Amino acid sequence: MKKVVLSLLLIITFALTGCTGPETAEDTVSTTISGIVMSKGDEKPIENAQITTEPVTESVKTDSEGKFLITKNVKAGETYTVTATKLGFKNGQVKVTASEGKNTLSTIFMEKQKATAVVAETSIDFGSRDSERSLTITNGSTELLSYEIDSENLDWLSLDKKNGEIAASDSDIIKITVTRSQLKEGQKYSGTLIVKPEGGAVTRIPVTLEQLKDTCDNTDDDFDGQTDESFKVGEDCQVGMGECLTKGKLVCDGSTAEPHCNVEPPQGTEELCDGLDNDCDGETDEGFDSIQEICDGIDNDCDSLTDEDGDGNPLQEVCYSGEGGTEKLGVCKTGIKTCQNGGFGNCEGEVLPVQEVVRRIADGEAAP
Repeated sequence: MKKVVLSLLLIITFALTGCTGPETAEDTVSTTISGIVMSKGDEKPIENAQITTEPVTESVKTDSEGKFLITKNVKAGETYTVTATKLGFKNGQVKVTASEGKNTLSTIFMEKQKATAVVAETSIDFGSRDSERSLTITNGSTELLSYEIDSENLDWLSLDKKNGEIAASDSDIIKITVTRSQLKEGQKYSGTLIVKPEGGAVTRIPVTLEQLKDTCDNTDDDFDGQTDESFKVGEDCQVGMGECLTKGKLVCDGSTAEPHCNVEPPQGTEELCDGLDNDCDGETDEGFDSIQEICDGIDNDCDSLTDEDGDGNPLQEVCYSGEGGTEKLGVCKTGIKTCQNGGFGNCEGEVLPVQEVVRRIADGEAAP
């Protein structure tokens, strides 16, 4: 009877051992880290929070219930700093030590941030040619952001928007414009934009600009939308002298540092005695000074006067129409003719001889 019972026990033991079989990989629990991320205070789950570790394992995000699971590169016995980040929240952290073949649980709390203005630009430089720039302000929190923009030493630029409200995670792009035509040439400008979020930290952005000096080259060197505006381009001008005098317009074409007249004077000709500067040397009728002036209605000696004597008076000459040799006898004398209209006039003032009259005076008659 005892043998039968012993046999039955052996059979049952063998059967149980045979059914269990060897341990497989599926029966082994891997080393992992999991947890949940919640907001501090109300303990609501936070979805899409970025989860990272130090030392590095893998980067994952929380699901709709705020849960996460890290399965890669987790080493048993290693202590990890697990960090949760998300826009609008302060970073949350927790330290855990991974256990061999086990899942290590963790809970991370994140605190909501107050409205925060995140300015993309740390500085703004217009350089020497640009007239437009932009400023991007992002709401770095889950709350509505109100802001205003102030400035220091920036009366030379304008903003299309100086205040506003930005919804959570949204951005405003502010257009900044410079009117270069109102700036002084050859100068550098600088100032500061100040972004002031309501209840948040102030951000200061330095702004710089250089205004080049305009040059006479038919290009917009100072990038103010105008060409050679510092010069008198288009105004009337003249070159040459005398008969070579030629009129034109002032232009800038890069050939000279200053504007020049856009015409060339003709070559002068041989000087003539005509009251003109024929050879274009600034003098008139030079070389004709020794010519004798005569009464012919022409400026023979080229002094701008016609039919004149050395004192500038009309030419005159002595005249006498009587018999030669009698002009100095008795009452007879010469006269003067004056040049008029290219010819001499009548002989004025001459006294000519007349027939001598002889009378006999009778006795007792008085002499005439």
